[in-house]
Amino acid sequence: MNQLSDNSINYCVTTVLTTVLTMIDIDSKSVIFSIDRFENGSAVLIGEHNEILIPKKLIPKSCKEGDIVHLTISSDEAETERREKTAKELLNEILNPYKE
Repeated sequence: MNQLSDNSINYCVTTVLTTVLTMIDIDSKSVIFSIDRFENGSAVLIGEHNEILIPKKLIPKSCKEGDIVHLTISSDEAETERREKTAKELLNEILNPYKE
């Protein structure tokens, strides 16, 4: 069985988030999917308008094929701001290594 690398997992999660966010236009949304199957360390989820693939390790262990799952996406402004600040500080350190 193939294992997904961290980069593959991040790509899958980003793909899921992008897919779901294009379906919604509010700060928080829960979308219902059924688990169609598990393959190559991933879960294939079928929704009303989409089929998405996410790492199996993000699915609760008790879930099986045919189960219904809710995928909830919400924005986190405080975390976004914290990460932006951290990224700017790191970039400033890289671009201005001798500045105190």
